[in-house]
Amino acid sequence: MKKQMLFALGLCYALNINNSNAQALSMDMDESANVAINYRDTILIRPDATTQVLFLGKNLDEMINYTGLDSLKNLLVADVDKARTQPGYPAQSKLTHYFVHPNGKRRLKAESEDYAEPQVNVADEERSLYLDLLPYQFIIYDFAKNYRIHIYLKNPDDLNKLASVNFKDALIAASLNKKTVKHSYRIDALKSNDNWKVENSYGNKLDQLESGFAIGVNLIGSRLSPLANFDLSLIFNNKYNHPFIKTGFSYSVSSFSNWDNSEITDLCILSSYDLKFLTNLSQDKTHWFGVQFGIMDNYKSSSPFDNKFKFGFVSEGFGRLNYSLDVILFEKKQSIYGLTVKLPF
Repeated sequence: MKKQMLFALGLCYALNINNSNAQALSMDMDESANVAINYRDTILIRPDATTQVLFLGKNLDEMINYTGLDSLKNLLVADVDKARTQPGYPAQSKLTHYFVHPNGKRRLKAESEDYAEPQVNVADEERSLYLDLLPYQFIIYDFAKNYRIHIYLKNPDDLNKLASVNFKDALIAASLNKKTVKHSYRIDALKSNDNWKVENSYGNKLDQLESGFAIGVNLIGSRLSPLANFDLSLIFNNKYNHPFIKTGFSYSVSSFSNWDNSEITDLCILSSYDLKFLTNLSQDKTHWFGVQFGIMDNYKSSSPFDNKFKFGFVSEGFGRLNYSLDVILFEKKQSIYGLTVKLPF
């Protein structure tokens, strides 16, 4: 029985490995579009019509308490002023990078005015068009906190005006509504009449009900049998509208029989009622893994599986096939393994 179970697991892996490789290649091809996947939360700060600031991080709850925004901005203004006194500095550079290391060292890199960008970052271009960003960009990299601050200006000489702007007040305004912070991935703070206010906030949390049908095979002990399955699941999405928890009910029916000597004997129809709980292991796809608990029953006849409790592990979305590995419990602390492979529609 153990050899057959291992053989079945190996066969499932072989059938699924090509699909997994294709997904990995797809991830590599889309890397440029997903380059900012670790910087998904944003605070957009607008002190005036000629300035836009994008503060990018992983978690708005932490970002609103960040104390280094103004100090890094002031360091940038001072270092750019010093650099502009040097001969050959491209004062009209469209893009300037400012790197700040935890040890206090800083580095300023401005692209020359005739710089030709070697490749197009699709995510950056889409964001620029969507937000109608201004043409001159200064990017601050805080390596200590893994934050980025993008400053967009209508004119590069407007950078000096930011020395008198207190970004901390914008963060305080963004933090006043705790519910907005918890359920949003982006908050827009606008300065109007010397006061900061939240102009807009963006977040998605659209839970969904999902149903599906699948066919497959069951391997219970050493017996292989066909199977039909129906699933009804409730999927909970996070603020990015990305699924992260899935729970639901699963019903399956399969024929359980003895195929020895090319004859079908001891035929019975088994039903399984399962309750499952899964979590999404991927940030950008739906790779579900979790546990399930259920009861088995026999239809219109008696069998050793009548009213037997089972529990096991479930995986869905790792390729085209879904899998579950169960332990079926019997009296006197005896148990038997069951492997299910399903093809959903």
